[in-house]
Amino acid sequence: MKAADVRYEPYDYLTFIYFFLLTFILLFFGGLEYRIITNLVLISLLVILSMLIIRNFHKEQHGIRAFIRMTYPLLLITFIYEQVGQFINIIHPGFFDYQIIKFEEAIFGNNPTILLQQISHPLLNEFFHLCYFSYFFLLLVLGIHLFLRREYAVIDKTVTASTIAYYVSYITFILYPVEGPRLAFAGQYSMKLDGFLFVPLSNFVINSAGLHGGCMPSSHVAVALVTVLISRKYAPKLYPYYLILTSGLLIGTFWGRFHYVSDAVAGAILGFLAVWISEWIYSKLWTNS
Repeated sequence: MKAADVRYEPYDYLTFIYFFLLTFILLFFGGLEYRIITNLVLISLLVILSMLIIRNFHKEQHGIRAFIRMTYPLLLITFIYEQVGQFINIIHPGFFDYQIIKFEEAIFGNNPTILLQQISHPLLNEFFHLCYFSYFFLLLVLGIHLFLRREYAVIDKTVTASTIAYYVSYITFILYPVEGPRLAFAGQYSMKLDGFLFVPLSNFVINSAGLHGGCMPSSHVAVALVTVLISRKYAPKLYPYYLILTSGLLIGTFWGRFHYVSDAVAGAILGFLAVWISEWIYSKLWTNS
């Protein structure tokens, strides 16, 4: 395929827009110190890598090259996620938990994660942490399912919606950093969440790789909502399982004290909007996809 014939997808433009916004934030608020420069170099390398994939990997090739072409933004998400963690407080030195805490106390009378201690049970803890942990497989399984069926147009919609959810979440983490209840209420819980497998596993992952300040909105909920809405319309065999896991995941975000209820609600709204925007783009602007 010639360079002139290269077809760009919405998620390509979204990826470049995200890199541009992050570059602007780093330069405007971080200046030219060493860590800023090194991350600008990393962003440049990711842009170059993205361009190489777009120009040299095509859907018509099928196989692994087609899969990489359609999903490369999601394959890069781990690097992007880790990078954002370095700059959560580049604009605001503190966190905005006090605003969310005040808001939720006005509604519930106390923070829901503290109120839920009254009904905490190891089996419930395991179930909700299982659902929470399923996040790491929902998008992968759905993508493979669609790819094996060669439903490339649906994969495009899924990746576009997912990148919207991810990129909006990551920029919001920087603009509105929130620690989450497990840190904001550290020492205030009267009981530990007990569990035998998924509780310690989820806590290990969060303690090892979670972003300090990356809670609002919940990107877990946003992307999980993307998968359940896509599966409902395009992969009905997966939908019942995705509905159960995503419902449990939404509750698990604050059951496990990883997020406030507000984070989960904001993530759900973002997920719905991401799918709606993706569907609108492909029905109105990318009608020849």
